[in-house]
Amino acid sequence: MVQNNKINNDNSIKQIVEPVKTYSYCWKCGRTFLSPLSEPWCDFYCRSEYYAEIAQEENACYREWIGRD
Repeated sequence: MVQNNKINNDNSIKQIVEPVKTYSYCWKCGRTFLSPLSEPWCDFYCRSEYYAEIAQEENACYREWIGRD
C-alpha cells in the first residue's frame, strides 16, 4: 500500500511526438514518389479504385456467405 505523501504528484504532461508514417510508392499502381507522402496513393483515381476493389471483394464474400453465389 502506497501512502499519498510518497506518490510523486507531478501534474506535468509529457508530450510524445509520434513519427508520421510515410509512403514511397503508390499501393495501387506502384508508382514511386519523388518525396515520401503521408498517403499511400498517388492521386484520387488510385485511391477510389483501391477502395472499389475492396468493396467488391467484401460484397462477393458476403454473397457467398448468404448463399447467393
